[in-house]
Amino acid sequence: MILKRKKNIHSKKYERMKRSMMMIENDSNLSESEKQQYKNFLAITESMGLDEFLELIQSPWRIFWMNFVAGMIRGIGALIGAAVVIALIGWLLSKVISLPLIGEKLEPYIHQAQSEIQKYTESTNYKNNFEQMQKTLQEIRDELKKNPV
Repeated sequence: MILKRKKNIHSKKYERMKRSMMMIENDSNLSESEKQQYKNFLAITESMGLDEFLELIQSPWRIFWMNFVAGMIRGIGALIGAAVVIALIGWLLSKVISLPLIGEKLEPYIHQAQSEIQKYTESTNYKNNFEQMQKTLQEIRDELKKNPV
C-alpha cells in the first residue's frame, strides 16, 4: 500500500511537472530566457520538495496526524529518558550509601523509604482475596454437584 501510494505521488508530481512545462512551452508571450527561468524555477522547487510541503499544509488531517505521532514519540522518549535517569540516580545512591559519612546522613531516609515500601506491599497483598475467591468457587462447584441444573 505504501509503495503504491509513493508511486502514485511520484506519478502525480511527474504529471504536474509535465503540465507546467507544457504551459511554459505553449505560452507565446514569454521569451526564451523567461521560459528557461521558469523551467529552472520549476526544477528548483521540485528538487526542494516545495510541492509536497504545500500539499501537507493544505491537508489539516495530515498535519494533525503527523503532530499526533510526533507528540506520542516525544512522550515515549521522555518516559524512557526519565526511567533511565531515575535508574542511574538509584544506582549511584546505592553506591554512595556505603560511604561512611554519606551513609550515616541518608540512613533515616533509607529506613523510612523501606518502611513505606513494606507498608504498601502489605496493603496491596492480593493473596487473601484470591484465597477467598477460590473458596467461593469451590462452594459453587460443590452446590452444582449436589443440585445439577
